[in-house]
Amino acid sequence: MRVIIIGAGGHGKVVLDTLLKGDQKVSGFLDDDKDKQNINIHDVRVLGVLSDIDKFAEQLPMGMFVAIGDNFQRKKVFLKLKELGFTLIKAISPQSYVFDKNKIGEGTLVMPEAAVNIDAEVGENCIINTGAVIEHDCKIGDHSHIASLACLAGGVIVGEEAFIGSGAVILPKIKIGRGAVVGAGAVVLEDVPEYSVVVGNPAKIIKSKSS
Repeated sequence: MRVIIIGAGGHGKVVLDTLLKGDQKVSGFLDDDKDKQNINIHDVRVLGVLSDIDKFAEQLPMGMFVAIGDNFQRKKVFLKLKELGFTLIKAISPQSYVFDKNKIGEGTLVMPEAAVNIDAEVGENCIINTGAVIEHDCKIGDHSHIASLACLAGGVIVGEEAFIGSGAVILPKIKIGRGAVVGAGAVVLEDVPEYSVVVGNPAKIIKSKSS
């Protein structure tokens, strides 16, 4: 199945590399940046803008991958593509370790040197970035992003649309609420409420949904 990547920025280039190394065939990119139209990115063409998605619905079956870093924007496009009937593929780097690829949701990216250990589950449309560690029995909610070198100890639960920053450490069995943000390098010792922002070692709330 040929694949179109939505988003031709830096994240899109990483997705392209991951797909090609996994022997996927990539037809091109779609991106709203007018300066990227009709150019080649590592020999793959930018075919048009996001509103051109409807044209490709006539060519089903066709795979799509949403390469947008922002969790909420990525979710919006992902759900639109599902509504249109596209197949949302996984992109799992051959340089990663994933115990059970069947427990990785559609549309999810697992980047080089990342590890998803035994009985961990990753939802749909997630980003597991370079070198991130998802230990045994963790559960990662849909549309979340675990950034580079973050480490989630055993049994951590991450809610939908959450962001775990680069180098953050989450202790065992901690729950990270929906839409929460854990700052880079934070060490999380207790549960994080939904839509809260925590930073530091130990991590403390600096912003919440009500603030």
